[in-house]
Amino acid sequence: MRKALNAILALALMLGARANASPPAPVDAGLLDFFVGTYEVIGRQPGAGRMYSGTVEVTLDGDHLRLRRTVRRTAGGGDLGAELRSEGSARLEERTADRIRVLTAEFREADQTFEAWCAIGSGLDNDPRLTCRVRPRGVASAAPGLEAWFFRLPER
Repeated sequence: MRKALNAILALALMLGARANASPPAPVDAGLLDFFVGTYEVIGRQPGAGRMYSGTVEVTLDGDHLRLRRTVRRTAGGGDLGAELRSEGSARLEERTADRIRVLTAEFREADQTFEAWCAIGSGLDNDPRLTCRVRPRGVASAAPGLEAWFFRLPER
């Protein structure tokens, strides 16, 4: 009898939670357009912690963003390693109990897929600034890498 009551209670909780779940927020094209442009990026690899720098080009592609990354890892002594190019995509998602919008990205680099969660901010000129946690996809235990994206202002 007790097992049956626990099962009914668990089912009621799941159904109640599902009924109260809100549908995904519609994509705001204007907000996605805010991110379009070229960024200077600096970062630290997950786990190993080696530094890198480069650029990320962001373009609008329907309801998501396309990323084209070009980075060089620091080889030691300040020397730059080989240039790595990758492509990926990004979208807006609401995270945390407060439903904070973050930019989530996924890209493939050197035969490994990475995922990133980026906090959205802006600079003094109202240009986008992003700070991200990066890790190999599906590896929750790895110490995340860090990235900072700085919008490259158009040349005048």
